[in-house]
Amino acid sequence: MSVSAEQDTVDERIDAGHDNLFARFFGPNAPTVKLEFGALSHPGKVRPNNEDHYGVVRRCRSRDVLLTNLPAGFLPQVEDVAHALVVADGIGGAAFGELASMFALRAGWDLTSKAFKWHFKMTDGEAEELMDQLRAYGQLMHQALLDRAQEDPRLAGMGTTITGALIVGSEAFLAHVGDSR
Repeated sequence: MSVSAEQDTVDERIDAGHDNLFARFFGPNAPTVKLEFGALSHPGKVRPNNEDHYGVVRRCRSRDVLLTNLPAGFLPQVEDVAHALVVADGIGGAAFGELASMFALRAGWDLTSKAFKWHFKMTDGEAEELMDQLRAYGQLMHQALLDRAQEDPRLAGMGTTITGALIVGSEAFLAHVGDSR
């Protein structure tokens, strides 16, 4: 075996070790996901008022180089993006369904203002933790509606369904609460 062949073998092991180390902490390179969305709401054929509300929220974290003596562009700007899509369908015929759907989305907004954990690698355990967190948000949003009705008894009985999606990289997490036909 020549020195050159030995060096090639060492280089291959270093490259393989680097790839394994990177995959262990950051996962395989996920395909780029292009997200397109749109929304429209309509009162339907039965009720005169629209009781539905929706939201599409973009969350991001980024790295910007503020000072460096490296060549321009050598350290690229990096931005990680996640999207939350949610629709609250006020329960028609129930008291104040249109307010319930508004209040539920506001409660979700307030609850998640600082509660987002960025993942470098979405493991099964982290995915389950995220689903537990989504379930907790649903319970807390429900409690917020109950608290609002407690403050103003005229709102007793208001209700809404919630359907949401959280898209993080190439992963999508779906949640639904309520009876939405």
